Amino acid sequence: MDIQDLSFAPGKKVSGKIPAAQRSLSSIEIPVTVIHGTQKGPHLCVIAGEHANEYAGIEAAIRLARDIVPEQVRGTLSILPVINVPGFENRTPYVNPIDRVNVVKSWPGKPNGGTLTDVITHTLFQAVIAKCNYLVSLHGGDICESMIPCSYFWDTGKEEVDRLAERLAGLFETEFAIQYSYVNKLAMEASSLGIPKIIVEAGGEGKVAEKDVQMLVRGVYNVMKDVGMMAGEPIRKIRPKIIRGKEKLVYVGSSTAGLFYSKPEVGDLVSQGEVIGMIKDYQGNMVEEIRSPINGKIFFKINPLPWDPDLGWFLFQIVDTGEKDNKKESLK
Repeated sequence: MDIQDLSFAPGKKVSGKIPAAQRSLSSIEIPVTVIHGTQKGPHLCVIAGEHANEYAGIEAAIRLARDIVPEQVRGTLSILPVINVPGFENRTPYVNPIDRVNVVKSWPGKPNGGTLTDVITHTLFQAVIAKCNYLVSLHGGDICESMIPCSYFWDTGKEEVDRLAERLAGLFETEFAIQYSYVNKLAMEASSLGIPKIIVEAGGEGKVAEKDVQMLVRGVYNVMKDVGMMAGEPIRKIRPKIIRGKEKLVYVGSSTAGLFYSKPEVGDLVSQGEVIGMIKDYQGNMVEEIRSPINGKIFFKINPLPWDPDLGWFLFQIVDTGEKDNKKESLK
């Protein structure tokens, strides 16, 4: 296997950098580690750092690259621990700070005529991702987000690929594995090539919690065991509850800019129509009440006070888990 000028021989582990895009006086290089097993087998690609402040996933990828040796592996393990290098170096949430593009929305990129991020994702997709058999993307709450650890898969319309993706999502020790309700460009493009792709989320708020990192690492080991890349059987203390149906996951935002206040916390169950947030002006006056559109559990919540809908993000992610209401006192 070759990636540009990097060559990876069987039975070797090689780390290097992929020149992914060229600027006027410098290039943007993305770190990569490829571990070639001593025996033939599948190719698993693990990526992290699409959102560059989601540190638990980045740290998990770094540890996997450090600890796994070729003698353990059948096939090939490719690891890209930090996709959004400019965002990582500048501590920028969500986007590449150079062109303000969200990496997740850029795949599979463009070789010419796009943004800098489009060039980066095109290079990485062609050089590594399109060559793999399975794709695991490690994510988590960004520096300004709180969330419940969970794994996600998609209904891409490719039955066999989707079945494999759901199985892989169930190999992580999260409480829930959820069918995502928005179109993920990388999942769709990978599926068209017969590659199942999942996202696993853990961590947030700019922290590197050991429990989150270890959960992600153990999950990748389970994937490798399940697909025959590593000896042994997957080990899970928790088997996630599978939640299918796109109507069971909703995103809640606001069309009104202002200051965001919310009493319910991540993990709380809320009722349809319940006030879960408020937008106020700088004098403290109510501008908008935000209500939950479904009965469900808050899986994701933005923490910062300022809110601007032009940022292209959302305030809450709510999932109908089928649990009974344990709601706390309504927001005042």
